[in-house]
Order: sequence, then structure tokens, then C-alpha cells
Amino acid sequence: MQLFLKGGILLGLAYGSPRQATDIDLTAAFAADGGIDDRIGTMLNSAFPRSAASVGYADLVLRTQSAKGRPNHLFPEAEFPALKLKIAFARRGTNQERTLNEGTSSSVIDVNISFNEPLNYVRVLELTGGRNSTPMG
Repeated sequence: MQLFLKGGILLGLAYGSPRQATDIDLTAAFAADGGIDDRIGTMLNSAFPRSAASVGYADLVLRTQSAKGRPNHLFPEAEFPALKLKIAFARRGTNQERTLNEGTSSSVIDVNISFNEPLNYVRVLELTGGRNSTPMG
């Protein structure tokens, strides 16, 4: 499964744009089908511990809190063009981890995955933890 970053976060990373977003926007290079929300959630949940540890945050817990197809019933003719995820995060051993485990965390990152979009131009960016990297507070 390939996902490509787009939107405000990409503009900031690739071009130094001051236009930053609070969500992460991705385009899928594969079609959505029944159960895609569960498969993506499972895939992300299994990758989170290794990813967090590899960038120096071994005490960070991440989990997919919800995944919903969009648009909803307002556009019945749409063929599942997007998936909206909420990714909960917390430091291990905190009260926030308890709410994360209960599925009620208020510390979430919104992730939007679009399907059925043309991928005309892809630019590969190498992201490294340079001097400006700062740990979460």
C-alpha cells in the first residue's frame, strides 16, 4: 500500500511554506474497497511502535482511534473517495495513555486519505532528524 503526502504539511516540508496544517493529508495509490478502514488501521497500529522508537520516542504510544469513510450518506453516489482517521497519542505510563487505551483520547492527529485521485507528479523527499528537531514537550 503506497500513500503519498499532500497538502499543508507537504508544502512546509518541501518548500518551507509557512502555511502549516494541523492534519495530515495523503493520497492512496490503490483503490478503496470494503474493509479498507480496518486494514489501514491495523497496518498503522503495527507500524507505530517501531516508527516511534526509530525517531527517538520509544515512550510514545500511538493508536488508530477511529476510521470513517467520507463523504457519508450526504453523497450516496460517491464511491468511497476518502477515509478520515483519528490517531491518538500519549506518553507511556500517563493518564493520557489510559484514555488512549479506552478509545476516548482527546490528543489526536487527524489524517485524511483520498482515493481515486490522479497521481501525476510525485516528488521524493528525504526526511531526517536534523539540528532543528526537538523532542515533544
